[in-house]
Amino acid sequence: MFKITNESKIYIWGTSLEVRSGGAEVLNLLAATLKKLGVYAKMFSWDMEVYEQADYYKKLYNVDCCSWKEIKDNENTIIVLPECMIENPDNLNFFIGFKEAQFIFWWLSSSFDYADLTKKTSKRIQFAKLKSIEDRSLHLYENEVCGRDILYYGINNRAKLQHGINDLYYTREKKVEKENIILYNAMKPETKHFVEDILIPITPDIKYEAIRFRGPGAFYTKDEMCDIYDKCKLYIDFCVFEGRELMPREACVRDCILFLGNEGNAATFDDYPIPEKYKLNKYDNPYKIADILRNTMFNYDENIKEFSFFKNKCMLEPVGWMFYIYNIFGPAIKKINLNIKDETSDLNYSYIKS
Repeated sequence: MFKITNESKIYIWGTSLEVRSGGAEVLNLLAATLKKLGVYAKMFSWDMEVYEQADYYKKLYNVDCCSWKEIKDNENTIIVLPECMIENPDNLNFFIGFKEAQFIFWWLSSSFDYADLTKKTSKRIQFAKLKSIEDRSLHLYENEVCGRDILYYGINNRAKLQHGINDLYYTREKKVEKENIILYNAMKPETKHFVEDILIPITPDIKYEAIRFRGPGAFYTKDEMCDIYDKCKLYIDFCVFEGRELMPREACVRDCILFLGNEGNAATFDDYPIPEKYKLNKYDNPYKIADILRNTMFNYDENIKEFSFFKNKCMLEPVGWMFYIYNIFGPAIKKINLNIKDETSDLNYSYIKS
């Protein structure tokens, strides 16, 4: 039976140096949180002799790193893996080769390929293999769609581990005023195509700003993102969300009106509790969508009030994060600390009291 004790050593898989994603960030957040609570927790990667954090994460999260060769096959070892690591059958066969170590699979994405059993990466096939280590595995889910899906496919030993966005988005003072600008995520192909090829040509009266890929390792800082959110009245992203994306929540906390697609996680009220009129079908009449965006933006002061529920939910997520951490990892925690902060970590929840 899966168990965590005060002797547990927790090894958290880390992404490569080039990867910048919400999933990579929360894995660093988990390692930093556990370290501050006195848990033996280190990050590793199969791709590096000794794991090295990307510079972007070094500035945000104070974690310990190690070599994968340090991981021992015994009952005190707990290996934490994001769900993407079981898509490759070779990876899964390697994990199953451990005879005593325990596993935590953290389901950050709901992009599940269930139906096509001809694909070797089908998660239905992988789920069947996971049965052999079921008694020493725990499955965590980050969003409600993941939670329901893994339950549907027979995984009962599950618990929620849901994170909040970086506390800078809650605490940083606004330095710019809102303008009539629509912000869009050009790093998502569906959104980029819809805005640049469909919307912009028919709305010459509207100003847009794009979040774009800057090149390997050249990421936007969180201060830069705050300034961008703060000057834009609308944030739109019509991609098929696979989880609780960071950017819509960041934008909402910085008082942007959100327009999302009506597919994937974005379509759910559980993960995105905003009025349905703000979830648009990107295949609808583009002139109709343009009118909705234009009218909403020019009536910003009234429409932003409809996002108070979602914003309040985002404000409380860091408190929920600590609750989940204590609930799941409690036996391994050696330091009780509900107000965690140091110079290299974003773990500060004092603003919740204000």
